[in-house]
Amino acid sequence: MAQQVLVPATVLPAGALCTTPVKVFQDGNVGPEFCRAGALNVAAWKWYEQLQPPVMAAGPGLSPAAQKAALCAIGPQNLTNVESDRAYWLAAVYYGWTPIDAGRVLGEGCR
Repeated sequence: MAQQVLVPATVLPAGALCTTPVKVFQDGNVGPEFCRAGALNVAAWKWYEQLQPPVMAAGPGLSPAAQKAALCAIGPQNLTNVESDRAYWLAAVYYGWTPIDAGRVLGEGCR
C-alpha cells in the first residue's frame, strides 16, 4: 500500500501500511491492528482514531515522558485502558517511537 498521512497525524508513517478488514471484538476493540511483517493496518488506525485518542496525534520523536503525557491525556470519549493501550501501540509504530510500557502506565493511573 502507498504511504499516506493518516488523520490525525501530520507526517508520513515511519513504517509500512496495509489494509485488511477489522473485526470488532466483544470488548469493543478491533483487530488485526497489524498485517504481515508488522505493517500498520489502516482500518484499525481509523477505528481507534474515531475515538479521538490524543496519543494518535502526538507526532514523531517523542521522549518516553512525552509519550506518557500523550497516552495519559483524556480523550473526548473517555477511552478504556485497553482502547488507550491499543491506540498507543498503533501510534508508536506509526511514528517509530521507542515504546514505553503503556499497560503499566495506564494500570498505575497515569501518575
